[in-house]
Amino acid sequence: MEEQERPFTPQPSYDTVELMEFDSDETSSVHACCTATEVSAVQKIPPPLLSDISDINIQQALIVKDILFALLGLEGHYIQYNRTYNRSSLSSRVLGPDFKVAKNLDISLKTVTKRIIRIGKYYSGLTAFTQFYNDAAHGKLVQAFCHSIAMFFKQYNKILVNLEHEFYVNSTFNINTLEQALYQDVAGKMSHMYSIATAIHELNEERRHLHHDELDNTLHRLETDMYTTKMKVCKGGLVLKIINERIFAYKGDAVSYEFLRALYDEVSGEYVSMLNKWLTQGSIEDPFDEFMIRVAKVPKGLRSLFQMNSDFYWNELFMIKEDGLLDQFIDAKLQNKIINTGKYLSMFKKCTDLHDFQYLSETLEGIRSLNAPDLELKIDLFATRANKILLKLLFEGYKFPTLVRSFQTLFLFDNSFKIDSFIDSAFQDLRRDKYKISTSKIQRQYNDKCISMLQNERNISSPAKLAEHNQRFTITVENFFKATEELIARKESNVTNYDVRKLLQEHNESGELRSEAAGDGQKKGSNDKVDDATFLSVDVTVPLQFPLNFVLNRQTSYQYETLFKFLFMLKFVTKQIENNWQDINTSKIWTERTFPPRVKKWILRCRMLHSRTLAFVTHVQSYVMYDVIESNYEEVDKLLNEYASQLAASELGSNVTQTDQSLNAKLPSNYGINAIFDRRINSRKANTTSETLSVQDLKVKLETYTTSILSDALLTRSETLLCVREMFYFIIQFQTYTAQMKKMLVFIHPRLYEMFSKELPGKFNKPMDNESIQQRLDYMDESFFLRYQKFGELLTYFLSTIKKVGKRENRKLLELSDRLESCFPE
Repeated sequence: MEEQERPFTPQPSYDTVELMEFDSDETSSVHACCTATEVSAVQKIPPPLLSDISDINIQQALIVKDILFALLGLEGHYIQYNRTYNRSSLSSRVLGPDFKVAKNLDISLKTVTKRIIRIGKYYSGLTAFTQFYNDAAHGKLVQAFCHSIAMFFKQYNKILVNLEHEFYVNSTFNINTLEQALYQDVAGKMSHMYSIATAIHELNEERRHLHHDELDNTLHRLETDMYTTKMKVCKGGLVLKIINERIFAYKGDAVSYEFLRALYDEVSGEYVSMLNKWLTQGSIEDPFDEFMIRVAKVPKGLRSLFQMNSDFYWNELFMIKEDGLLDQFIDAKLQNKIINTGKYLSMFKKCTDLHDFQYLSETLEGIRSLNAPDLELKIDLFATRANKILLKLLFEGYKFPTLVRSFQTLFLFDNSFKIDSFIDSAFQDLRRDKYKISTSKIQRQYNDKCISMLQNERNISSPAKLAEHNQRFTITVENFFKATEELIARKESNVTNYDVRKLLQEHNESGELRSEAAGDGQKKGSNDKVDDATFLSVDVTVPLQFPLNFVLNRQTSYQYETLFKFLFMLKFVTKQIENNWQDINTSKIWTERTFPPRVKKWILRCRMLHSRTLAFVTHVQSYVMYDVIESNYEEVDKLLNEYASQLAASELGSNVTQTDQSLNAKLPSNYGINAIFDRRINSRKANTTSETLSVQDLKVKLETYTTSILSDALLTRSETLLCVREMFYFIIQFQTYTAQMKKMLVFIHPRLYEMFSKELPGKFNKPMDNESIQQRLDYMDESFFLRYQKFGELLTYFLSTIKKVGKRENRKLLELSDRLESCFPE
């Protein structure tokens, strides 16, 4: 402020307030309509000129009085706002005014004054911050921060009142005493609050100016584990991250660190409350969308689909919000624990129609602070509790182990009597072209053999029996090999990861073959007759009710279905070979004694090759059934028994109480002064937590079980699947070849031809001259030689492939290769 030239003349001064009229055209607030105006007719009393005051004590008294005004964000005579301060700008008000000091003030006083009046800038900025941000639109955490500011201002005002009193009554009071008192109790805390407030405002302004596409980084929120859309305002975790960053920056300053920690705990109170509510009750009370977990909004077009695929629904219902995620929860494993804890509790309440867990009479002491040393340990304890609650429901309420054993029988033929009976009854239709048969007839045969027996059982309401009763047998458009090839081509078997936009389309499309309508433009799957064989397109599905389908999810169920198709093919081909073997060795055509030696030798070779194909299929089937399925299932059965015994010995609820206080006192925070040391010690504490019961672990073990079987059964790699496909296609075609050659044997034997031509003149009406017979004999030799050679080539290819993959990836396959090499030493 420049020095005034006119002499000091005391004159009265007045502050006048004039109420502005409301403008009918524009909406204005009452606060905006009540403005201070300066009336030109009234003149202010000019202050004494500092240039006229040589006594430094008088200058000090005058400037201290102005400092007391400035500390409340007000102008005085010698301390005034800088011209850059714009009261109409929110950013300018939140940043606070920069004060300018009269230039003729003694330099020693001016230096101290400039240091002190920064507190007035902070006070003014924080006041404007609370006036604007103490609003529901900015969330509970910003409101809690505003409340902390208000509580601090009460103490601050008391300090100013005491300092003003000292100024008037204490003759020894000076500007240095004022500075010392303020910096001892006020300045540091005010500076921290001001910095946090301006950081919140700057981030809020940055978000306000972002476009919608910059805020929304994800197109398909239901496909990702993280919710990546940014918040439009600074709230929730963003506020806590700002405070936490300042804590980390001042971890070497004990006073600032303690103040900021206390502020963090006070501001995060609502966040901790929401976290405890989620961990203990599985519910979210987050009206302002501030919590780290967000409930997905299901599109209307997919709601009915989600009800049918509730495993997909529950897997995608809750998401971790990437924006504002605290450093304490940056670890993905910890995120999964938090998500699953509340999810499992929500599922339990959904299944039991309970609103809370009060009936369990538990003692639950929640998380006290987000920076508490036992934060991860508490989360572990609550996660263990939630896992046990849901597993008790699954194992004791829904009899989950019985369901798994039922799947073992239904899909993996642990007891194959029913499926063998079905193959026997429907054998002729199963071997035919799927486009030339009645699928409804085969379905009825399957239901009669595999489902009808359950009708009279009393315990049909149990999940296992209900699953068996609700099984659905169909003939699909794509055969087993093509479906598996597509699965491998996608390089993933997780069918729950489909694009959401395709989900409705896939839901509306049916993979079931409608053979009765095949004549109305129905196209074949392939020109190859083997591709269209009915037995290669059988499919069995079992719709599971919630929550069973959450553990035995769609991926695991799909792998069970794939294994069923493969095992069904093995059984059918074995049955087909055995039937043909019976025919080759017992029918009157194949056993005709009067064939010439050349034909007898051909028949012997044909029987030999047939025997080799039977041995191959038998070894493969034995390997899959016993070495693969049975050995892997032993681990699953052991796991189910262990879970069942542990759950039976435990109560439904759990007590979660405070951990060792002495250790907590030594470790003030995972993010405190000794962050690395704290993290290592607390990781050891977390590792000592006994978490033997886990829903996720059970899901993974079942998925691993079915995946391992698929892998060991050569169905997860394109090269192994190709060698299986080529070999079995050859074997299937060879069975057709032997049936055709049976008729050819009649055409090369005059007596047999005469006998059959009388019985079936329409089928046996070809010339029987010597030249024709010789041509047929030549064809039989050539065709058989080609097949014999083909089998050798395919067997070599099969063995080399599984040995290569076995040495490189899966040594289990070497057991099959060793067995086949022993069987086929050449």
